Amino acid sequence: MKKIYFLLGLISNIALAQLATPSAQIIATTNPTTGNVGIGINNPDEKLSVERGISVSQNSDEGGYLSILNTRKSGDSSLTWRIYNMTGAYGNSLQFWNYTNDWRGGSRLILSDNGNIGIGTETPKAKLDINGFVIMGGHETNLDVAVGNPNKIKDAIANSGKVAIGWNLSGGKGEASFISNRGQGGTGGFSFYDIDNSGTINHILNLNSNGNAVLYGKFEAKEIKVTESPTADFVFEEDYKLPTLQEVEQHIKEKKHLPEIASAKQMEKEGVNIGEFQIQLLQKIEELTLYIIEQNKEIEEQNNRIKKLEKIK
Repeated sequence: MKKIYFLLGLISNIALAQLATPSAQIIATTNPTTGNVGIGINNPDEKLSVERGISVSQNSDEGGYLSILNTRKSGDSSLTWRIYNMTGAYGNSLQFWNYTNDWRGGSRLILSDNGNIGIGTETPKAKLDINGFVIMGGHETNLDVAVGNPNKIKDAIANSGKVAIGWNLSGGKGEASFISNRGQGGTGGFSFYDIDNSGTINHILNLNSNGNAVLYGKFEAKEIKVTESPTADFVFEEDYKLPTLQEVEQHIKEKKHLPEIASAKQMEKEGVNIGEFQIQLLQKIEELTLYIIEQNKEIEEQNNRIKKLEKIK
């Protein structure tokens, strides 16, 4: 009998040596009806319920980790997800890793100690750093960014991929639009594209970093305001040399367009600067006004002469 007591005591000591608590005591409860186990709790409502918290540690760059398995998802008992507290070569961060059945995996989400969040990147350089497409849907799809210092707006979002805004997109076909950063080897700025139902990608708009915009299509607006200076009021200055009608006629015969106005071929090749063109048209209207005023004076003078001749008769 003494041997049996000694053996039970030895087994008990070996089992207790695997766990440690501040008071050297383990208080655990088991619900025989549900089979739930509780540590520090009398009525566990899950398979394992722990009062306060659980500490998981490991003396390596990977740190402590929590494994989450789903046998129905993977088809067997292989590991699917792990949550790590990384350090060292992995960076100081909390990382979510995904593994395949052959233990090949990589980080999917990173929460750095400095507060940066990375998706698709292991080194997030901003509060939200996404490497890949961002798809937003639903009734509320606004993406607002508030930056206290406008000079640091470039640090607000780091996105090395593209931003996609779309719906009903499957297999590269359907309605969708996306915005691409033109910073690599280009003039900077953004390019806007649209994918139609046939899968064709249509280039819609370029916004360059210098503020210039290129629209690949027609533009319609209820109101357009063009700020351009100077205006064409210089025509009314006393020292302005108004071309004679004979000079204008000769220019039209030779060039087939008005003086100081681009030809049709030049407009087709180079386009038209709306601001400058409006000033040029205003200049011609003001010149035409001066011609009409001068012509009206001549007509009035002729009428006065006719009246004088009629009185003589």
